[in-house]
Amino acid sequence: MDKKFTLTKRVYDFLQSVDKSQFNTVMESLKKLLSLEVYSSPEIREIENDLFVFKASNNIRIVFNYSEKKMIVVDIINKTGTNFSKANMARANLESSNFSFSNFSSANLPEANLSHAVFAEANFSKANLSNANLSCSTFKYANFNGTDLSNANLKSANFTGARNLDKVRSFKNAILVDTTGLPPNIIQNALAQGAKIKDE
Repeated sequence: MDKKFTLTKRVYDFLQSVDKSQFNTVMESLKKLLSLEVYSSPEIREIENDLFVFKASNNIRIVFNYSEKKMIVVDIINKTGTNFSKANMARANLESSNFSFSNFSSANLPEANLSHAVFAEANFSKANLSNANLSCSTFKYANFNGTDLSNANLKSANFTGARNLDKVRSFKNAILVDTTGLPPNIIQNALAQGAKIKDE
């Protein structure tokens, strides 16, 4: 039987036997289990209340959903997440969707509705999100290298751990009211471009 499949099943069985409240106390044991045979430098992090991501290698992620007791293996090289690279999605409605791990690099999304959705570890490199609605969405660990966020509505969005925020192409007139996860220097940069952080 494939070693990677065997070890993945062992991780799944392990997680099934552990209550979420015990998770922090068994994390080191889980890291050792992940690194036994085929996985190198495992990293573990919670990206939603019940969704945990395990970085098994540079290209493999294991996602475990506690509430549904389900686990999937995501192969980044094979783009298991949906590939929207260079897609023309102006005014697209992605509200309340889950596009974690998806690739939106160089996608055209002006005036799109991305509200109340999950985009954990998604790639928005060089994407056009001008005038888009990103309110109340999760962008944890997403990549924003060269992204255009001008006039975007980021109200109550979560950017915890998001990457390359210092390389965002534009925050001009963006709405950052109640936005979380943005470092102070990013907020200052956005304010200098006319972004709004308080309701008027």
